[in-house]
Amino acid sequence: MKYESKCQQLISRQNFYKRVSKNVVVAVIVTTFFWSLGAVGFYFLGTADITDAYYNASMLMTGMGPTTPNPSNALKWFASLYALLSGVVYLSTIGLMLAPIVHRFMHQFHLEDEE
Repeated sequence: MKYESKCQQLISRQNFYKRVSKNVVVAVIVTTFFWSLGAVGFYFLGTADITDAYYNASMLMTGMGPTTPNPSNALKWFASLYALLSGVVYLSTIGLMLAPIVHRFMHQFHLEDEE
């Protein structure tokens, strides 16, 4: 993703909204991928059906913790690693969604400073 440098003009609002939309779509795709990855892990390593696997994955992604007990050591390891990974994914996707907004603010602030 290429942003304009401090020497360039601010992009139009329409292009800014397109940039924000593109970043949100990428963040949703990344989140959905890792949510599905967690559900597959819970489904194959645990005894839950696919609905409960998605539920456990979403609860871990949001920091709430799993809702069903983890019967095996493999599932405990998976849940621990998945919780760490999903925390990184969560922070990264928030940064991805906020990047164009913060960039526009900083760019606009810099342009006003030069005038």
